[in-house]
Amino acid sequence: MNFIPYDKILLTTRQDVRFVQERLIEKTENWQNGYLRLYKNLSEGQYSDPTKFELKKTKNKFTLRRINDRYSNNGLRPIVKGKIANENGTTKIHLTIRQSFQTILFFGFWCFITLFLSLLSFNTNKGISIIVFLFFVVGYSMCLFGYNTEIKYYKRFLLDTFNFDNTIDK
Repeated sequence: MNFIPYDKILLTTRQDVRFVQERLIEKTENWQNGYLRLYKNLSEGQYSDPTKFELKKTKNKFTLRRINDRYSNNGLRPIVKGKIANENGTTKIHLTIRQSFQTILFFGFWCFITLFLSLLSFNTNKGISIIVFLFFVVGYSMCLFGYNTEIKYYKRFLLDTFNFDNTIDK
């Protein structure tokens, strides 16, 4: 479990760069604003729902985000930014997984306000200080729980899509 919603992952495969790029977009359809929509059925265990991803690809770079049509909390989902490169006869995909800027800004503001109010009320009323600190813990936990849950979907999608030789978490 990550305590900071940020990951760097290096994926390597012996497949050609062109094959990896084609594999990434093989089951897409045009969507909106230049994005492609991917449908991937991750049908084992807890991944039983058909999962949709939005993909924006430019040359050897791409941005990937899981979407859900049932509710509008897609802004809370992490963003995967990837770069595909051919290095020494192997194809390497450098991935950076993080929350969106809006989510980081909101949770940063939430943490600042709750910690500030907790410290401000510590001298006057310790009960209120503890309650406000619990708001901080709940907000931070929501952010991390959502991030770590979503990472499972992304990793599963990427491992199912490509034939990787190894995965290195940086």
